[in-house]
Amino acid sequence: IKEWGFSTSPWIEGDLCLILGGGAEAGSIATIAYNKVDGEIVWTSNGTGETYSSPQVVTLQGVRQVVSALGTTILSQEVASGRELWSYVRKGAGHSMLQPMALDAERLLVASGDGDGTVCYRVTKSDDQWKIEPEWSAPRLRPDFNEVV
Repeated sequence: IKEWGFSTSPWIEGDLCLILGGGAEAGSIATIAYNKVDGEIVWTSNGTGETYSSPQVVTLQGVRQVVSALGTTILSQEVASGRELWSYVRKGAGHSMLQPMALDAERLLVASGDGDGTVCYRVTKSDDQWKIEPEWSAPRLRPDFNEVV
């Protein structure tokens, strides 16, 4: 048993209750979507990365998606199926404690109390190809447990 457990808050989206159940081992279940009425599992997805961060449902490039910060990876998934839309490995990232925040239709803010600090990513889409690039960063802005307001 680890010294600290990992826990996230659920996100209700339509008939789904989304939670992160990620673990450090490859192939761990990253996201679980339950039917909010009967508790049946609708879909799961694999991923790697322990997190304190909760899943967020945002609209980027006109597409409603579940975005999660899992360890060093930002993961985006289709809400209805859990199919991966895109992922991005953050260089120098630490533990994920804060939720990714959509600033507008093409910008995503990801903050960390250690590692790379706060980074704004530009998310673009051409046909079915997603592209994620850092737009700016603030390495000394390192919120840890409090959300960026």
